[in-house]
Amino acid sequence: MQQFAVLTADIVGSRKIPQKALDARMKEVAALISKSLGWTKNGFEIFRGDSFQALLTPEDGLRVALLWRSALMATGEDSRWDARIAIGIGAVEHHGKKLAGSGGAAYQQSGGLLDQMKQQDQARIGICTEDESLNEFFRTECQLAEGLINRWTYAGAQTLFQLLLHRENQEELAKRIGVTQPAIHKRLQAASWPAIKNWEQHYRQEIRRYLLQRNS
Repeated sequence: MQQFAVLTADIVGSRKIPQKALDARMKEVAALISKSLGWTKNGFEIFRGDSFQALLTPEDGLRVALLWRSALMATGEDSRWDARIAIGIGAVEHHGKKLAGSGGAAYQQSGGLLDQMKQQDQARIGICTEDESLNEFFRTECQLAEGLINRWTYAGAQTLFQLLLHRENQEELAKRIGVTQPAIHKRLQAASWPAIKNWEQHYRQEIRRYLLQRNS
C-alpha cells in the first residue's frame, strides 16, 4: 500500500499570539510552501486556529517541517514563534474531502507522536514509522538537531526559509533578501546549515530505504 507523510503540528505558546496575526501568517506560509511544492491547491489544513495538518510524500516530510519552523521563527524580530511538528509515515486507508476526515496509520502515528511531544517537550520535530528501530534512530537525530535549531536567530531563520523554499545558490538568495553574498554565507554558517542540510538529506535516504524494504 502506498505510503504517505502526515504532518500534524501545533503552535507553541499560541495563546500569547494575537489570533488575527497568527491566522494571517499561517495562511501566508501555507500558500508559499504549497507553491514551492507545486500543488495546484493548498495542501495544508489549518484548524482550531493554532494547529495544522498536511499530507505529503514521505520524502518531503522533513523539508516541510523545517520550512514551517524557519518561517514561524522569521515572523518578526521582536517575537519568536515556533511549532511542534510530528511526521507520521504510513498508509492512508481513507481520503476524506478534508484531512480531518481522512484516516489511516500515517494519521494515527502523527497524532499520537504529537501528543507524546507535548508531554515531553524536547525536540519539536518528531518522526514516526512502523519500524521502531528506525524511530529510535530518528529520535536521536531530532534531539541533536534541536540544539542547532534553538540557536537560529531571526535573520538565520529568514535565510533558511528562503533557501529551503526556493533552493537557490547564495548569490541568488542574497539578491532575493537584499543583502550581500558574504552576509548570506555568515548567516547560514551561524544557523548550522551544513549540518541541517545533511540531516534533511539523510532523512530522505533513510525514508527511501525504508520504503524499498516495505515494497520488497
